Amino acid sequence: MQITIEDQIAEGDKVVTRWRADMTHTGEFGDVAPTRRRVTMTGISVERFEDGKVVDAWRSMDTLALLRGIGALSEA
Repeated sequence: MQITIEDQIAEGDKVVTRWRADMTHTGEFGDVAPTRRRVTMTGISVERFEDGKVVDAWRSMDTLALLRGIGALSEA
């Protein structure tokens, strides 16, 4: 897996990161056997810091694209 940071913005006690993960499906994912397909998933993460440590975190990921990419869901 390779994660690429597309954008990162810090303001106050929060850091927002827009990222892309490129990976190869080599292990079981739920009931889906490894397909060796290359897939990309994108997402946004928000972390809130106190005293230099993450105390809250929120993530939003395009899991639908990942599941379609490995063949777990049809395009229809």
